[in-house]
Formats: sequence, structure tokens, C-alpha cells
Amino acid sequence: MSHLLLLRLLFLTGTICQARLINSEVVKDVSVYLCSHISTYSHANMNFFSYPVQFCVTLRSDKGIREEIKDLQSTTSLQSRVSISWRQLATANSCRLTFKGYQTEYRISPDLGGYETCQTSISRHLFKLSQGMNLGIEHQKRIEFNSTNQDCPILNVPTVYPEYVSCKFTSNEWYQIEWKSTIRYETFRNGEYGTYWANDTQNFIVKMSEEMRRNGSEHVWLKRLLKLESRLEGCDATKLLIRFADDWTYSANSVSLSYRIFEGSTKIHSDHIGTFNVEGWKELNIPLKRIPGDHEICAQVLHSFIHVLGLKFSASESSSLPPLRLFQNRRCT
Repeated sequence: MSHLLLLRLLFLTGTICQARLINSEVVKDVSVYLCSHISTYSHANMNFFSYPVQFCVTLRSDKGIREEIKDLQSTTSLQSRVSISWRQLATANSCRLTFKGYQTEYRISPDLGGYETCQTSISRHLFKLSQGMNLGIEHQKRIEFNSTNQDCPILNVPTVYPEYVSCKFTSNEWYQIEWKSTIRYETFRNGEYGTYWANDTQNFIVKMSEEMRRNGSEHVWLKRLLKLESRLEGCDATKLLIRFADDWTYSANSVSLSYRIFEGSTKIHSDHIGTFNVEGWKELNIPLKRIPGDHEICAQVLHSFIHVLGLKFSASESSSLPPLRLFQNRRCT
């Protein structure tokens, strides 16, 4: 069947010689779950009240305190920041939180109350935002967040009330969650200091479904949005079905397809099949080359609200998802 791969933008600036490369922090799993039933927090300066259908989100990364200690051993200074923003598709308003890096787990909950160590500071901050709202939008000034607890992993929250309002997740709506990891570090080699950056950006398209919990990697979440299925017709052609989720209501989705053949790790053939508008689903008949090797079709989806997602289904056995085999080391005669 099909499988999908989210485009990851990974880049480094600077040249490192004779020094260990430090990689950026990467999301391994995103969980969306109902948390209306969870007992509300209670604090001298803050109370959380239950509402019907509240959603929480947890992002788990590949770096924690153990990885931080390891990275510190090869640097003279190290600073890691993680920015998580989300917005309902078809709207421009977004909510953004900035965390200290190397947390392993990053939690988003109603009223931004996912961390007990942050409750007092966030409570005071939200109170200031609400006071600014009473003055009217035209008189609002940005209020910077100042945490009074060093153990609070949150560094920045919305600075005006309308941004805070957009933080709430709405049931049965699609959201784009953007993850940005930035690690700045310095090294001292051969009598010289060097400053380097490791950056990573990932995007997840998720739906706030009223299930107790839904989680998965990049591949799993994308499979819930878009499916690519094929049926091989001999050695000369394959029928390809491109199908968006039934509850995906956004139109004008452009899908660009390319066809590639590999011999081992070497690409021996590549063709751009074309770009197609897909509303709901589309079926295509794609001719194949009679060339031995691993045949694969790659798709790129462009949507005005999603930006660019890279999708790939491949005959590669190294894929973490069930491979879609058009041909694999097979000769057609």
C-alpha cells in the first residue's frame, strides 16, 4: 500500500573541522488527546476549570538531559531553543510557545498550564493580557513573559490577548503544528573559537478528533491526511489513486508526481510525470519503463494553507512504512 514522508528542512551553517557535529532536536512522536477528564490544576494564583472537550498535545523529541550532557562535553557553550506554533487551517492567527531545549517532552494544554512550575508566572501574564484587552485592540501593547521559576521550561508565550485566544484547539478542525529547533554552540579547536548553528523545521497536519488519544510519527500523521495506492498492470503501467481524507474540506490541492528508478542506491532514471489538481481523489494511469531495478513514485503536495509537504512512497526496504512495490529487482520480458 502507500506510505508518506513529511518534508523536513534540515540545514547547518558553518564548517566544522575536527569537531563532533551536534544535530538539532527532532520530533519523534506527536500525541493529540482529550484532557477534559483530567483533574484541573489548583494554585494560589491560578485555577483551571473543565470545559467540554479540551485537547492537549505532547511532542516527544530525540534529545533529553543525557544528550545535553553529551553535547556539552564537546563545546565551550551551548544554547538550545524549541519553538512550537500552531494554527487552525484557513486562519492566519497562530499561537507560539518557546521552550528550553533538551526537554524530551513538550506539553501543550488548555490555558498553557501543562507545567506546574510555570503556573504562577503564566497566571500573572494572562491576567495582564486580559487587562490590556479591556483597553481595546488599538491601545494594546505587547507584554513580554517573565518566568519567576527557573524550573519552568517555557521561555515565551503570546504577548497580546488575540494571540492567546488562538491557542485553544477546536474540535473536528485541522491544524498545522510547526516545530523549530535551534541549537547554537561554540567550540575551541587549535587555539580558535568557532560558532555554529544546528536548525530543524518540521510541520505536522493534525485533526482534533474526539478520540481519547491519537499519536504517531511524521509518516503516521500524513497517512491520515493523504493516501497513495497503486495497482500494477503487468510491466507497462500502474494505476495510482491519490486520495485525501474524507473530512479534508480544503480544495485546490496541487500534487506533483515524479517517477524514479534505482539500482541499489544509484538513481538511473527520473521523470517528472506532471502536476495535478486533486479535489478529494484522483486516479491516474502511469506508464512504466522496462528497466530492472527498484521503481518508485514520489509526490509533492502544495496547499495554500499547508505550505509544502514532501510525500514519498518507495520500493525501498529501509522505509519505516510498508513499501509500495512497483518493481523491485525485477526484469520485464
